[in-house]
Amino acid sequence: ILKPIEPEKYNGVPDLAEFHKFTNQMQEYLAGYRVKPRNHASVVSRFLGGRAHEFYVNTVSRNSKAYQFKDILVGLFNYCFPIDFRQKMREKLRNTRQNGRLIQTYAYELENLFLILGMDRNEERVDAFWFGLDKYIQGELWKQMM
Repeated sequence: ILKPIEPEKYNGVPDLAEFHKFTNQMQEYLAGYRVKPRNHASVVSRFLGGRAHEFYVNTVSRNSKAYQFKDILVGLFNYCFPIDFRQKMREKLRNTRQNGRLIQTYAYELENLFLILGMDRNEERVDAFWFGLDKYIQGELWKQMM
């Protein structure tokens, strides 16, 4: 039986890739050691540094047993990322276009933005994908649907 690998410390840098990596590593660690939800906060705190640890001390430590993992992540995100981060990501989504790139590359970028924004409604996703496609591809798809 393999023990879960310790997550890398998250220092509160407002970098989505770093935050996402920490989230995944921490989730695997908690599940791998079968940490009870009431102990999640104290275990997570061992892997926080800088601004992220500041969040823990100022917010979570007063009543750590009341915080579930998801609550900690939401709080960390709100504390460490700029207040207008989601707004900027929504704007980026509105302006994202295929622009001659491979559809896979374009779809991958959209998928990341959907994940960041918590967009799980298919209508919104299809809308964003369709209206960002290159016009000639839209035209060909229209022809196939007729």
